Amino acid sequence: MSQLQQHDYLLSEVRALLAKSVEERIGFIDKGTYVPYPRAQQILDRLERLFSRPSGVRPLGSLISAPSGNGKSTIFRVFVKTHPTKVTPEAHVIPVLEVEAPPIPGEKRFLGAMLRAFGADVLDRGDVEHRMNRVTKYIEGCGVKLILVDEVHNLLSGSGRQLEETCNLMKYISNQFSLPTVLAGTERAENVVRSDPQLVSRFPIVTLPPWKDGGSYRTFLRLMESTLPLANPSNVASNEIASYLLQESGGILGDIVLGLKEAAVNAILDGTERITINHLKRSTFSSQQSSLRSKARVLLE
Repeated sequence: MSQLQQHDYLLSEVRALLAKSVEERIGFIDKGTYVPYPRAQQILDRLERLFSRPSGVRPLGSLISAPSGNGKSTIFRVFVKTHPTKVTPEAHVIPVLEVEAPPIPGEKRFLGAMLRAFGADVLDRGDVEHRMNRVTKYIEGCGVKLILVDEVHNLLSGSGRQLEETCNLMKYISNQFSLPTVLAGTERAENVVRSDPQLVSRFPIVTLPPWKDGGSYRTFLRLMESTLPLANPSNVASNEIASYLLQESGGILGDIVLGLKEAAVNAILDGTERITINHLKRSTFSSQQSSLRSKARVLLE
């Protein structure tokens, strides 16, 4: 059997890593590789349609609602990577502006978050009007075509008035510059949109629910395994490993990926070169999940 046939469970670029040092392989695992899956691709396709809409038409948007750690921020990063910032002699072009909602809402704080997203200094003495003028200058000068706002659930941490003025500001910026805007946050972010009938119509909710067992989940596990440079196949889509991962993670994508990556590192270090159920059971991932379940039981009791 040729080496290619022996390691055909790996992507070609990952197979090449098997000849590298332990440190290089672990570094590759820690860095991580984006693994596409149907629900994420549907959202990326919607982002692309919004990005490509002609200017001057009514700006639309979406709210991506997902449990913490279930991939919404990763989707944003993947999309930004496909439309990167470009520095030319004439301009600093930022086609997609990624903003993190401030921990406490309010016009001034949100405008400050936008300025930070542009890489600009945020002066404490700048009032709302001054910051709005600066944001306007950057939006027009940097060729922004789409705004992404992450951690939108943060807007619920302030008063009702602060929430209202921040939502009004987002609508104003979207309308003023004809910019589609996509929000993302935990399930609580849905309450932000529902606080204003105009937001409900402008930001239809798209959910990223926890994974359930099935064909899509097993396919994702096989794709994930293909990105882990291990010399022996692990068959992580088997009933034993797939069921254990789903139970321990609660279906949260970030925990599934964390568990597999940590197990892969341990499999390299102990020389087995394949992920086993024991690697997963001994991982920090499993210990953390057990601790969370114990705390939940105490709270319920």
